[in-house]
Amino acid sequence: MSDSGVNETAAHILDAQQRLAAHPGRVGDGSPLTYESDKTKQEANRRAVCGKFVPLPTGSCDEYPFASSDQGGNPATVSVEDVDLDDNTRAGGRLGNMYQQSRLLDGEAYWVVITA
Repeated sequence: MSDSGVNETAAHILDAQQRLAAHPGRVGDGSPLTYESDKTKQEANRRAVCGKFVPLPTGSCDEYPFASSDQGGNPATVSVEDVDLDDNTRAGGRLGNMYQQSRLLDGEAYWVVITA
């Protein structure tokens, strides 16, 4: 994402890619993420890692790997951070648009590249 409207979310993704084992989604030395198209599974993934998370008043629970990936949903392997609600909402919209524009099917692999 190279959009100043998603700086906090992008910073979280970059940090998580560097810090988490297997560097999920990071090109070069990581493993790709795989798309989870089932909305029920996505919501279960989100609840598993953000269910007890209490964000700041203007914040939001941001998870990486995404709840919409097969790698999301495991509290032991997912990074969670409080990011600005508007930033996180914009980033989620861009991610959804990418899924649609790329016509990703359930289980398809993809990489996440953060650009300045």
